[in-house]
Amino acid sequence: MFHYKANREKFINALGKAKKLKVPVSVALLLVCAAVSAVLIRQALTEREPVISERAEVGIVLENDISDNAHPEAEYIELPSDGVIVKGFSSDAPVWNGAYSLYETHAGVDFALGDGFVRACAKGRIESIETDERYGLTVTILHENGCRSGYASLSEVSIAPGKTVKAGEIIGKMGVSAVCESDMESHLHFFYEINGKKALPPFASNGQT
Repeated sequence: MFHYKANREKFINALGKAKKLKVPVSVALLLVCAAVSAVLIRQALTEREPVISERAEVGIVLENDISDNAHPEAEYIELPSDGVIVKGFSSDAPVWNGAYSLYETHAGVDFALGDGFVRACAKGRIESIETDERYGLTVTILHENGCRSGYASLSEVSIAPGKTVKAGEIIGKMGVSAVCESDMESHLHFFYEINGKKALPPFASNGQT
Protein backbone atom coordinates (compact mmCIF):
# COMPACT_ATOMS: atom_id res chain seq x y z
CA MET A 1 0.00 0.00 0.00
CA PHE A 2 1.32 3.45 -0.94
CA HIS A 3 1.33 5.82 2.02
CA TYR A 4 0.64 9.02 0.06
CA LYS A 5 0.83 11.59 2.85
CA ALA A 6 4.04 10.27 4.40
CA ASN A 7 5.82 9.93 1.06
CA ARG A 8 4.61 13.38 -0.09
CA GLU A 9 6.19 14.94 3.01
CA LYS A 10 9.46 13.07 2.38
CA PHE A 11 9.45 14.32 -1.21
CA ILE A 12 8.94 17.97 -0.15
CA ASN A 13 11.57 17.78 2.59
CA ALA A 14 14.12 16.23 0.26
CA LEU A 15 13.45 18.88 -2.38
CA GLY A 16 13.86 21.63 0.23
CA LYS A 17 17.24 20.28 1.32
CA ALA A 18 18.38 20.13 -2.28
CA LYS A 19 17.49 23.81 -2.81
CA LYS A 20 19.47 24.80 0.30
CA LEU A 21 22.50 22.98 -1.09
CA LYS A 22 21.99 24.85 -4.40
CA VAL A 23 21.67 21.62 -6.35
CA PRO A 24 20.24 22.16 -9.87
CA VAL A 25 16.48 21.52 -9.93
CA SER A 26 16.73 18.84 -12.62
CA VAL A 27 19.35 16.92 -10.64
CA ALA A 28 17.39 17.38 -7.41
CA LEU A 29 14.21 16.01 -8.97
CA LEU A 30 16.11 13.02 -10.34
CA LEU A 31 17.64 12.22 -6.96
CA VAL A 32 14.35 12.64 -5.11
CA CYS A 33 12.48 10.44 -7.58
CA ALA A 34 15.10 7.75 -7.13
CA ALA A 35 14.76 7.98 -3.35
CA VAL A 36 10.96 7.73 -3.51
CA SER A 37 11.22 4.72 -5.83
CA ALA A 38 13.49 3.01 -3.32
CA VAL A 39 10.93 3.66 -0.56
CA LEU A 40 8.13 2.18 -2.67
CA ILE A 41 10.16 -0.92 -3.47
CA ARG A 42 11.03 -1.37 0.20
CA GLN A 43 7.34 -1.06 1.15
CA ALA A 44 6.33 -3.62 -1.47
CA LEU A 45 8.91 -6.12 -0.23
CA THR A 46 7.89 -5.54 3.37
CA GLU A 47 4.24 -6.22 2.60
CA ARG A 48 5.12 -9.51 0.87
CA GLU A 49 7.49 -10.64 3.62
CA PRO A 50 4.90 -12.28 5.94
CA VAL A 51 3.83 -14.64 3.17
CA ILE A 52 7.34 -16.07 2.97
CA SER A 53 8.28 -15.92 6.64
CA GLU A 54 5.03 -17.26 8.10
CA ARG A 55 4.38 -20.03 5.59
CA ALA A 56 7.80 -20.99 4.36
CA GLU A 57 10.69 -20.18 6.67
CA VAL A 58 9.05 -21.32 9.92
CA GLY A 59 8.80 -24.84 8.56
CA ILE A 60 5.60 -25.99 10.30
CA VAL A 61 2.48 -27.65 8.95
CA LEU A 62 -0.19 -24.97 9.20
CA GLU A 63 -3.89 -25.65 9.87
CA ASN A 64 -5.02 -23.60 6.88
CA ASP A 65 -2.76 -25.74 4.68
CA ILE A 66 -4.44 -28.87 6.01
CA SER A 67 -7.91 -27.60 5.10
CA ASP A 68 -6.77 -26.35 1.70
CA ASN A 69 -5.20 -29.70 0.81
CA ALA A 70 -7.66 -32.05 2.52
CA HIS A 71 -8.31 -35.31 0.68
CA PRO A 72 -10.91 -37.87 1.81
CA GLU A 73 -8.66 -40.71 0.57
CA ALA A 74 -5.85 -39.70 2.94
CA GLU A 75 -5.81 -41.25 6.39
CA TYR A 76 -3.74 -39.85 9.19
CA ILE A 77 -0.15 -41.06 9.08
CA GLU A 78 2.67 -41.27 11.59
CA LEU A 79 5.69 -39.01 11.52
CA PRO A 80 8.58 -40.62 9.59
CA SER A 81 11.16 -39.27 12.05
CA ASP A 82 11.43 -38.49 15.75
CA GLY A 83 13.29 -35.30 14.83
CA VAL A 84 11.81 -31.88 14.15
CA ILE A 85 10.47 -30.25 11.01
CA VAL A 86 13.02 -27.80 9.62
CA LYS A 87 11.21 -26.94 6.38
CA GLY A 88 7.48 -27.29 5.83
CA PHE A 89 5.26 -28.13 2.89
CA SER A 90 4.52 -25.14 0.67
CA SER A 91 2.66 -25.51 -2.60
CA ASP A 92 1.96 -21.80 -3.16
CA ALA A 93 4.42 -19.69 -1.14
CA PRO A 94 8.04 -20.01 -2.35
CA VAL A 95 10.73 -20.94 0.17
CA TRP A 96 14.43 -20.18 -0.02
CA ASN A 97 16.58 -22.91 -1.55
CA GLY A 98 20.17 -22.23 -0.52
CA ALA A 99 21.55 -24.94 -2.80
CA TYR A 100 20.29 -23.10 -5.90
CA SER A 101 20.11 -19.58 -4.37
CA LEU A 102 16.49 -19.01 -5.36
CA TYR A 103 12.93 -19.19 -4.06
CA GLU A 104 10.80 -22.17 -5.09
CA THR A 105 7.86 -24.19 -3.82
CA HIS A 106 8.59 -27.11 -1.52
CA ALA A 107 6.39 -30.18 -2.16
CA GLY A 108 7.53 -32.04 0.90
CA VAL A 109 8.46 -31.80 4.58
CA ASP A 110 12.06 -31.89 5.81
CA PHE A 111 13.00 -33.46 9.14
CA ALA A 112 16.34 -33.21 10.96
CA LEU A 113 17.93 -34.13 14.28
CA GLY A 114 16.41 -36.91 16.39
CA ASP A 115 18.02 -40.36 16.29
CA GLY A 116 18.57 -40.12 12.52
CA PHE A 117 16.43 -43.14 11.66
CA VAL A 118 13.71 -42.95 9.02
CA ARG A 119 10.47 -44.84 9.60
CA ALA A 120 7.52 -45.87 7.42
CA CYS A 121 4.60 -43.50 7.99
CA ALA A 122 2.02 -46.27 7.46
CA LYS A 123 1.71 -49.90 6.42
CA GLY A 124 2.60 -50.55 2.80
CA ARG A 125 4.85 -52.21 0.26
CA ILE A 126 8.29 -50.94 -0.74
CA GLU A 127 7.63 -49.91 -4.34
CA SER A 128 11.08 -48.64 -5.28
CA ILE A 129 14.56 -47.74 -4.05
CA GLU A 130 16.44 -45.46 -6.39
CA THR A 131 18.83 -42.52 -6.61
CA ASP A 132 16.93 -39.47 -7.80
CA GLU A 133 18.97 -36.79 -9.60
CA ARG A 134 17.53 -34.07 -7.35
CA TYR A 135 16.62 -35.79 -4.10
CA GLY A 136 19.28 -38.47 -3.86
CA LEU A 137 18.70 -41.92 -2.35
CA THR A 138 14.92 -42.29 -2.24
CA VAL A 139 12.54 -44.98 -1.00
CA THR A 140 8.91 -45.03 -2.15
CA ILE A 141 6.15 -46.93 -0.34
CA LEU A 142 2.75 -47.77 -1.86
CA HIS A 143 0.10 -47.84 0.85
CA GLU A 144 -3.12 -49.83 1.09
CA ASN A 145 -5.26 -46.73 0.44
CA GLY A 146 -3.48 -46.12 -2.88
CA CYS A 147 -1.39 -43.20 -1.61
CA ARG A 148 2.40 -43.13 -1.80
CA SER A 149 5.01 -41.84 0.60
CA GLY A 150 8.57 -40.96 -0.31
CA TYR A 151 11.70 -40.77 1.83
CA ALA A 152 14.57 -38.90 0.19
CA SER A 153 18.06 -37.58 0.93
CA LEU A 154 18.86 -40.86 2.71
CA SER A 155 22.36 -42.06 3.54
CA GLU A 156 21.39 -45.74 3.58
CA VAL A 157 18.37 -48.06 3.43
CA SER A 158 17.66 -51.18 5.47
CA ILE A 159 14.87 -52.79 3.43
CA ALA A 160 14.43 -54.29 -0.05
CA PRO A 161 11.95 -53.60 -2.88
CA GLY A 162 8.73 -55.61 -2.60
CA LYS A 163 8.90 -55.99 1.16
CA THR A 164 5.82 -55.15 3.24
CA VAL A 165 6.49 -52.78 6.12
CA LYS A 166 4.36 -51.63 9.01
CA ALA A 167 3.92 -48.13 10.39
CA GLY A 168 6.95 -47.08 12.41
CA GLU A 169 9.28 -49.70 10.94
CA ILE A 170 12.80 -48.41 10.26
CA ILE A 171 13.60 -48.26 6.56
CA GLY A 172 16.81 -46.23 6.52
CA LYS A 173 18.78 -43.25 7.82
CA MET A 174 18.83 -39.53 7.12
CA GLY A 175 21.60 -38.17 4.94
CA VAL A 176 22.75 -35.41 2.61
CA SER A 177 22.26 -37.13 -0.73
CA ALA A 178 19.70 -34.62 -2.04
CA VAL A 179 21.53 -32.37 -4.52
CA CYS A 180 18.73 -29.80 -4.50
CA GLU A 181 19.06 -29.49 -0.69
CA SER A 182 22.82 -29.78 -0.41
CA ASP A 183 22.97 -26.63 1.72
CA MET A 184 21.25 -28.49 4.57
CA GLU A 185 22.72 -30.78 7.20
CA SER A 186 21.75 -34.46 7.41
CA HIS A 187 17.96 -34.64 7.02
CA LEU A 188 14.98 -36.49 5.58
CA HIS A 189 12.97 -35.03 2.70
CA PHE A 190 9.53 -36.63 3.05
CA PHE A 191 6.75 -36.37 0.47
CA TYR A 192 3.25 -37.79 0.19
CA GLU A 193 1.25 -38.43 -2.98
CA ILE A 194 -2.52 -38.65 -3.28
CA ASN A 195 -3.92 -39.66 -6.68
CA GLY A 196 -0.40 -39.28 -8.10
CA LYS A 197 -0.03 -35.68 -6.94
CA LYS A 198 2.20 -34.47 -4.11
CA ALA A 199 0.07 -33.16 -1.25
CA LEU A 200 0.35 -31.96 2.31
CA PRO A 201 1.13 -35.04 4.43
CA PRO A 202 -1.84 -35.75 6.78
CA PHE A 203 0.25 -36.11 9.92
CA ALA A 204 -1.54 -36.92 13.13
CA SER A 205 0.76 -34.37 14.82
CA ASN A 206 2.82 -31.48 13.42
CA GLY A 207 6.28 -32.68 14.43
CA GLN A 208 7.09 -29.74 16.70
CA THR A 209 8.71 -30.90 19.91
